[in-house]
Amino acid sequence: MKILDRNANVIHEIDKDELSRHTFNENFSSVLSLKNAVFDNLSLEGCFFTDTYLAGASFKNCDLYWSCFYETNLENTDFSGADLCACDFKNANLSGANLSNANFSFDNLGRAAQLQGANLSRIIICNTNLLGAVYSATTIFPHNFIPEEHGMVLIRGE
Repeated sequence: MKILDRNANVIHEIDKDELSRHTFNENFSSVLSLKNAVFDNLSLEGCFFTDTYLAGASFKNCDLYWSCFYETNLENTDFSGADLCACDFKNANLSGANLSNANFSFDNLGRAAQLQGANLSRIIICNTNLLGAVYSATTIFPHNFIPEEHGMVLIRGE
């Protein structure tokens, strides 16, 4: 499978057989830039994007259940309609991300998304399910955003 940017340029290729298996688990590294990559409508459960450059990428309507975006640059990324249950966004930059209609809530085991230390400034939220999503004192929110009003849970000591 070819990963394209918004201008239809190939920026990375993934083994098609790997994608066809339900256990797709591509491990992207920090040396890889996937700026403006388009992943719309894909099932990417359990994918590791740790410390990857994904600014401006699009994950519209993606299944990202249990995926890891630890310390990933997701500035201005589009997650509209995405399933983000139990995703790890610790220390990720989500500034300006579109989170409309995204689901950050509980997975089947009762674990919600992890947002400790994440930068959520300038996020776009409309019908976003943040119920149970965990944040810390170092999580950055937009001005006048009250996490408890969205059902988020503060974890102290992190």
